[in-house]
Amino acid sequence: MLGNLDGFTADKLVPYEQMSSIDRYMLHELYHFKQAARTAFEKYDFFRAMQAVNNFTNSELSAFYFDISKDCLYVNGEWDLQRRSTLTALFRILVDYTTTLAPVTCHLAEEVWSFAEVSQRALGKTTGSVFQEPWDQTLAEWDNPELAAEWAALRRVRAVANQAIEAARTAKLIGSSLEAELDVFVPLESRLGRLLTKHAGELRRVCITSQASVHEIGGTVTMAGEFAFEDRVAAFGEDAPVRVVSRRSLLHKCPRCWNLHSTQVDALCGRCDDVVAQEHGCQELK
Repeated sequence: MLGNLDGFTADKLVPYEQMSSIDRYMLHELYHFKQAARTAFEKYDFFRAMQAVNNFTNSELSAFYFDISKDCLYVNGEWDLQRRSTLTALFRILVDYTTTLAPVTCHLAEEVWSFAEVSQRALGKTTGSVFQEPWDQTLAEWDNPELAAEWAALRRVRAVANQAIEAARTAKLIGSSLEAELDVFVPLESRLGRLLTKHAGELRRVCITSQASVHEIGGTVTMAGEFAFEDRVAAFGEDAPVRVVSRRSLLHKCPRCWNLHSTQVDALCGRCDDVVAQEHGCQELK
C-alpha cells in the first residue's frame, strides 16, 4: 500500500459514488473490519482485535484485493479513473488499518504514518502522529449489504474458475493464469447469470486471466486443449450451475502488462499502446 500510494494527492481522490464496484466492496469490508476491531477493543479482547486484523489482511487484502488490483495499478495511466478509484480505496484502507494497529503496535503504526505522510499529502492535514488522528474514519455509507452479496457470488464463481485454471496449469498448458482465457457458462436468466453479464467486463480481472466471456449454459463440449470444471454456486437464494472452461490464449504476451492481448510477438497490446502514448504526450507537454 505504501509503495502504490507514493505521490497520491488530494486531487486524485475519487468520490465514493464514482468508485468502481470492487473498490466500494472493499470499503464495505473495511467498514465491517473496523466495527469488529472496535467491538474487540472495547471489551479489552486484544486477541480478537488482532484476529480481525489477520483475517482482513489474509482473506480480503492479500488473497483477493491486492491480487486483482495489480493489473490496474501497474498498467493504467496515472490519471485513469479506475486506477485513482483503487488508490482511493487503498488510501482509505491504509488510514484505518494503521489506526487499528496503533493501540497494539504503536511504534510500527507511528513509523508507517510518518513514512506515508498519508494525511498530509491526501487530505491536507498537518497531523504528525497517528495518535492525533480519529481512530475510526470509516463511513456508514460504505456499509452496502447488497453489493457485498454480489461480490460474495462473484468470489464463488472465481473459485470455480480457479479449478479450471489449475487443471490447465497441472497439464502444463499454461504457467501463469494470465496465459488463460475463460468461457463461463451459466443460466443467463438466473440472478447469478444477470450478475455475471453485468460484470462481464471485469470478469477477466477478477479471475486474473487475459480473457473471460459469459455464455448461456447448455450442452457444451470440451475440446482438445480445454479444461472444464463445473459446480453449483449458491447466490441470492438460488443454486445455479456454473461451468468454466479454460484454454491457453492464442494471442501473444504484452511485454508491459503481461496479458496475452497482443496480436504480434513482443508488441504492446492496444491498452498499453494507448497508455504509453498518452503518458508520453503528457511528458512532452511538461
